[in-house]
Amino acid sequence: MEKIRDTIVKHYKDEIISLYLYGSRAVGDEVEGISDYNFFLVLKNYKPSKALSINYPPFIFTIEEIYKSLDTFPIELLDIKERGRLLFGNDVLREISINDGNLKMQIERELKEKLINFRRVLNSFNENIPIFIYHTYKSLTSILRAILHIENLNKPLRRSLIYYEISKFLKINYNLFLKLEERNFSNLDEIVENFYNFLDMLCNKYS
Repeated sequence: MEKIRDTIVKHYKDEIISLYLYGSRAVGDEVEGISDYNFFLVLKNYKPSKALSINYPPFIFTIEEIYKSLDTFPIELLDIKERGRLLFGNDVLREISINDGNLKMQIERELKEKLINFRRVLNSFNENIPIFIYHTYKSLTSILRAILHIENLNKPLRRSLIYYEISKFLKINYNLFLKLEERNFSNLDEIVENFYNFLDMLCNKYS
């Protein structure tokens, strides 16, 4: 990771304001061979360039674009602000404020998208389903943490603890999420049914 960081910093030189690591690797939830490095880069100005060639290119925003995107990407910005690691520069996200109304709109949109995609995958070959469920389980983390935020509940950093808080709040059996965290799909039909019902319940509650 240090090599990638140094390459990004060297490439953008005087234009760089902040560089963050976010996602599972920022909080120690990474799964080797599965988890990518997710970088969030803030620049003074951006000009297209093909000179930077790395395996994990950052998402790039100017500082002005961040403030214009608070209503578009509130879940992502909240997640990077609270769970991201500042690797270089100034912690500009510390100053941003996320509106609960914008969070609620994105939560609804993201949940419905995942539910509809789940329905599509259920009509595919069975061997694809465990992979899809696990990736959906991981990608729900920041959405669920946003739900904890708008409900004024405890917001842990680690994925397993976020799911634990959600299971308490919604009175759901936490064993389902333990199985998903361990990638235990020994009873696939039961997991599919329970996880689909979980998504469906979330969609109904936050629509």
